[in-house]
Amino acid sequence: MTERTFVAFPEIDTQYWQLGDPAWVKQRQSEWLSIEPMLLGTMNKSKKAITIIKRYFLKGIMPDFEKLKKWQSDERHLDLFSFVWLHPSWDEQVLTELRHAYVHYRLVLQEDVEIGFSEFISSATHRAEADYEPGRDVSRIAHADGHNELLFKVLMGDLSIPFIPEYREKTRWRWQIARREEGIQDLFYKTKWLCNKHRHELAEDYLFQYPLPMQLWYEGSSKQQDFFTRKKFEMYISLVNEGLYRIHHFDDKKEGDTGRSRFVKLARKYLDEGDFVAEFKQRWLNVKAGKIVVEDAWES
Repeated sequence: MTERTFVAFPEIDTQYWQLGDPAWVKQRQSEWLSIEPMLLGTMNKSKKAITIIKRYFLKGIMPDFEKLKKWQSDERHLDLFSFVWLHPSWDEQVLTELRHAYVHYRLVLQEDVEIGFSEFISSATHRAEADYEPGRDVSRIAHADGHNELLFKVLMGDLSIPFIPEYREKTRWRWQIARREEGIQDLFYKTKWLCNKHRHELAEDYLFQYPLPMQLWYEGSSKQQDFFTRKKFEMYISLVNEGLYRIHHFDDKKEGDTGRSRFVKLARKYLDEGDFVAEFKQRWLNVKAGKIVVEDAWES
């Protein structure tokens, strides 16, 4: 690993931008041609934000946070996700240190952090699980080109606590990724992509095929001891049954080694071995025994 130079944020170590190497510069400029449509597309960045992000991407030039702190923009500029995603290095320690410095900097706004979390989760889940037909232009859909698992670890940080204590408001949103209030019923939404008629490369990096995100889903869901005694739980029963049915009956052998089959295997392991509320466990056993049958389960 290259020795890093530690500087005071918002100054950062720019050695990763190999500006003295014409081949590197040319490659970086070429990559920008794919990045810009994503920023303009699903990330909805303004022209002003694009200019700021482009300087960072190509040359490592950081925004003037002092001047931008009063700038009114729904999508902000170099948000947390963009800052980490568009750095030249994919070294986890390097990116973790940068994330820490970014979140703790006094002129980084809560919006810069929250929008970053939101954009990452949207790109790694909702946009990744969509059923894209062959030939559809997805150039404007933001994605991390196979780095979602790493970015999850970096952006979420130490998830043994729900927020960074001295910066609670800036970091509290990240805890919602565990969906601690809707974990059990949320299993249905995680299985909708199992119904996709088409396979697409964006789906191959779907977040919940990886152990840590699924572990967090389990930790939240296993704590829902009152789920089946809530007044409104009945409206979710069909969703729970459908999610369990899809997981059990998905043909992972026919599918092969894909993101969907990896998700299914992880989900089955947690459902078989996890400590859930008794009624949820029994529903899973009933699905496996053929006692619960869901008609049209594969119609998303």
